[in-house]
Amino acid sequence: MRFVRPPAGASRKPFFSPPGEGLSGSLRAMLFPVVFREKRAPAKFRARASVVKPGCPGGLTFLEMMVTIVILSTGIVAIYRSFVLSLDYQHHLACRLHANLLIDQKVSTMQYAFRHGGEVPLPSAQTAEAVRVGRKDVPFRWAVDLGAVTGADEILQADVALSWQEGKRILQVQRTVYLSQF
Repeated sequence: MRFVRPPAGASRKPFFSPPGEGLSGSLRAMLFPVVFREKRAPAKFRARASVVKPGCPGGLTFLEMMVTIVILSTGIVAIYRSFVLSLDYQHHLACRLHANLLIDQKVSTMQYAFRHGGEVPLPSAQTAEAVRVGRKDVPFRWAVDLGAVTGADEILQADVALSWQEGKRILQVQRTVYLSQF
């Protein structure tokens, strides 16, 4: 098969014309429904026409952007602040837990010594004991006040206090216990 070039002045129509080219639109759609069906995207994928005021460019102004940034940064600061407060409270609870455990240990040591030796080992005035809580060394300070209970010679009253400093606050856990030899 040989390809023949049309003469220079002739119109370039294809040799094959689609079916129903000369028919009206409705007749063509009725006779050839598949070929001439309009290809449109489904409604959920079609672009919606945006409402733009005449003379206004579509987009955000500088003031709108600044208001958005202020609102977002306020929210981020509030979240950060609550995070820092929760970390501070968690550290406080960890120190309080360690203080209660140290007091329990000191009371049991005092009770054991009083039962078996008759004497109670007292820490010197304001003895400090450093304990690692999390990633920080926290100095706990002891204060023990020992006295006899009136009417009972074998029973002693011990006021044990343990204090530590968190930031500018000085916190204290205190317990009163009774020591006996039986």
